[in-house]
Amino acid sequence: MLFYVDKANAALPVTGNPYLIVTAAIGELYSKLWERVCRPCWEDYAARWKADIVVLTGCIDDSEMALARSPAWQKLLILDQPWAQHYQRLLWLDADILISPRALNIFEYAADPAKIGVCINGGRLSQAERQIYIERLHGVQFQADMAEMVWTEETYKQYLGDGLPVHDVMYNTGVMVLSPPHHNELFRDVYKGTQYGKLYEQPLLSHEMIVRGLAQELVPRFNWGIHESLVMYTWRWNCSDVAQLRAAVGFLVERELDNAYFLHFYGSMEVMKLYLVGIDDPVSAAA
Repeated sequence: MLFYVDKANAALPVTGNPYLIVTAAIGELYSKLWERVCRPCWEDYAARWKADIVVLTGCIDDSEMALARSPAWQKLLILDQPWAQHYQRLLWLDADILISPRALNIFEYAADPAKIGVCINGGRLSQAERQIYIERLHGVQFQADMAEMVWTEETYKQYLGDGLPVHDVMYNTGVMVLSPPHHNELFRDVYKGTQYGKLYEQPLLSHEMIVRGLAQELVPRFNWGIHESLVMYTWRWNCSDVAQLRAAVGFLVERELDNAYFLHFYGSMEVMKLYLVGIDDPVSAAA
């Protein structure tokens, strides 16, 4: 079943399903995008694997501190909600994710309830692709044998930007398989943290997963970013013809959805607007 929750401690019926998928679509733009673009494939996936869906349309914490930072932090409060206790496992998905009709059961691949099933940030890229990606992202060029160092330094910068100790990897927290009794304390601790960089709760949560040994790494197809493809394959491409642009980007999206289990549009909302909704103002289109 699909439930909409707009406040803390909402009362939801017990369905008997073992799994719950949770997302946040807060605000008119995001809620209408999720309804029009994501809902059909999410409901199909949930039906196949006996999961319910909760969509947060309002903040669990509506304090002044909470409203002063991104709604992305609200994901850290879901395990503390009464409805979360009805399920064996929870799957957090960012609202800008399409699920392939061929997607496998992620709960089977995150089998240890004591661990958090999560993908490495940038895990879909080979070492050579990581260097190319960073070069194009920043408009620089490095020596051919510097791929590992370049990626490691980029990861270090993301931790240092939030004043954290550095690690060789960071996890993308847009897809996480969770267990309320095992991970609620961790999430509540991280929620008390402070954001300095641009990645919301991700650096701090990654740091805590690493130092506490809680990460169970999943294959990158469960969190496959379209952003990397755009940087890698549309670099220096200028197109003023909207129809041509939609066709080209659309082809790329469709091919990547063939590759992915979960196709994530982080950093690429304009692609979701342009191709998947088809106009520049998705709110008007979805009205």
